[in-house]
Amino acid sequence: MVVSSQRLLEGVDVSARPWFRAGTQAPFAGDLHEALLLAQKLPPAPNGEPLRFVDIAMPLTRKDGVPLGVLGAHLSWAWANEIAESVLQRGGDGKPNVDAFVLSREGVVLMGPKDLQGQKLDLASARAGVQGVTKTVEEVWPDGKNYFTAVAPTRGEGEYRGLGWVVLVRHDADAALADVSALQHRILLASLVMAVLALVAGWVWAGRLSRPLEVLAEAARRLSHGDLGTPVPPTRAFAEATSLSTSLVQLSMALDLILAARRPDTPAAPASAEPVSASREPAAP
Repeated sequence: MVVSSQRLLEGVDVSARPWFRAGTQAPFAGDLHEALLLAQKLPPAPNGEPLRFVDIAMPLTRKDGVPLGVLGAHLSWAWANEIAESVLQRGGDGKPNVDAFVLSREGVVLMGPKDLQGQKLDLASARAGVQGVTKTVEEVWPDGKNYFTAVAPTRGEGEYRGLGWVVLVRHDADAALADVSALQHRILLASLVMAVLALVAGWVWAGRLSRPLEVLAEAARRLSHGDLGTPVPPTRAFAEATSLSTSLVQLSMALDLILAARRPDTPAAPASAEPVSASREPAAP
């Protein structure tokens, strides 16, 4: 090692390391592995997990193609855990509702819950992901619980074929359905509240509509019973009530005119006495 960041491995022979041997030939990206040489130089991870790195390397050559060496970098796996923790949704107890996994091309857990790290997942979803299939299933995991599981393989770009990793996400089925049930309850409660408000509003509005009609109906009833002096109140509640009120007012006025026409202005004249005819008797001779 000629030059290194923080001068950690300068002077150390790394020619036997896989990343160096591969980097002398072509650009290289290695799979995740525990640190060997760097584990002796760096402090342990805060969570107690072993230091793990992804190695990348590429050859350094002169303009005429003569090799000069290898440029290598070791990417700490801690950043992947930090990203996963930052994006996972958490429940009310502070624990993630969703677990994210990264699997190797063999189906071994590279990133995920501590109790599953380093284990090979014998699941239909994991097998599908390793075979390059994107899939969503509900399945029973080793802990005996049902999980909704989604899996998608990663792919390289251009000439880089990628590492064959598989990204897998699982959600506890009971927790997921509990969220759905809670949402259904909220929707039901909101529907009941809206129904009650609609009933109250309908009752108030019906009262406003029916009250003028009741008044007009009472006036019509009294007119039909001969109470021709019944006043008909005008109303502007709505078009139909206004029309009915106007019609009843006109009917009342017409009845008043008819009665006035039939009523004599002066008392009736007394009947004339039968005429008396008088004749003078002829004088006696």
